[in-house]
Amino acid sequence: MAYYTSILALTWGALAVLGILIWENNRIKGPDKFWFYTTFALIAFASLMEWSGLRLADHEQAPPWILRTVKWLDYTVTPMAGYAFIRQMRIMNQRVRMLQIVLVVNAVFQAVSVFSGWMLVFEEHNRYTHGPLYPFYIGIYLLVIVVLITEFISYGKLFRRQNRASLYATMLLVIGSIALQELLGGEVRTAYIGMTMASALIFIHNTEFSQLLMEDSLLQQEAQLMKDVLTGVGSRFAFQKALEKLDAKGPLPEDQVVLVMDINELKSVNDNLGHALGDDLICGAASCIDKVLGDVGKCFRTGGDEFVVLAALDEEKLHERLETLEKTTQAWQEKVLHSISLSIGFARAGAFPGMKADALVREADMMMYADKAEFYRKSGHERRRSRRGYHSDKDA
Repeated sequence: MAYYTSILALTWGALAVLGILIWENNRIKGPDKFWFYTTFALIAFASLMEWSGLRLADHEQAPPWILRTVKWLDYTVTPMAGYAFIRQMRIMNQRVRMLQIVLVVNAVFQAVSVFSGWMLVFEEHNRYTHGPLYPFYIGIYLLVIVVLITEFISYGKLFRRQNRASLYATMLLVIGSIALQELLGGEVRTAYIGMTMASALIFIHNTEFSQLLMEDSLLQQEAQLMKDVLTGVGSRFAFQKALEKLDAKGPLPEDQVVLVMDINELKSVNDNLGHALGDDLICGAASCIDKVLGDVGKCFRTGGDEFVVLAALDEEKLHERLETLEKTTQAWQEKVLHSISLSIGFARAGAFPGMKADALVREADMMMYADKAEFYRKSGHERRRSRRGYHSDKDA
């Protein structure tokens, strides 16, 4: 008995430490904390009742009603600890609701059996033996275990596959500790020790699960940052990441090409035809660029109407793609808009040995601005005035 008392004292101490860990953990929300606290409290209380029952047995001086009360609480609270384990896993479904009803029925049954002798037959000198309906309690116990196993498996599906094995091992730990106590009996009292250890492991899993959710959320946010919302091509954030990745590989290969493109007279479209059609023009440009160059590189929208493509092309193929791009943009039509005009600058790493990726972008950018200035010089239009090439069907 002294050994059992010392083990239980350590169990209660471990439960207290777990309670402090839950209290300190800000990632666990209030309702989840409640069920952790409830589980710990029920395990501690049920183990105390079991210990008290063993202590009072054959204790002739103790009032009989105390032993009856202790055994009633023992057989009522112990199955509730299993229910709390289930709720600790954030599960509430039809099976769990039915289990609630069963536990209420069990509590009433245990209260009645204290006086009827259905569960336990109390004799003189605080001795007791199992009554004729004791298998009813065993059935309740087994039902809780079956539901616990079922919900453990459901809970495991929330985790990545590589995290499930340890969760199922935790389930086996609980079942094994209960089975060991029931089969060996006597002074072997392992159920509550196993439950306490499982509580600590579930807390670890809960913390890990919260971390996994956070990581998935960050990955999702990063994926959103990597994609331009309007056009679907790469974002400016993704462009910066791509430049860093290129520079990290060392010297750029000779066929590495940077193309900088800007839509001509987007402002005149916005001012004369509306920003919605301006957005259509931006999306059309992105679509044309990605269609022509998407198989050899990655397109990014780095500003309002500016795009950058990082591609791998030799000089001959580069000019072939540029000719195809011009034909594609000239043939483009959307609603009332006809064709797209792009100013384009490019720089090949082979022409600038040892140059970093961002410096290569600046070279292509300067060429693009020169091309844009030439466009406006030849067209005879000021950059802030309307270009007749963009018109509505009503004006045609």
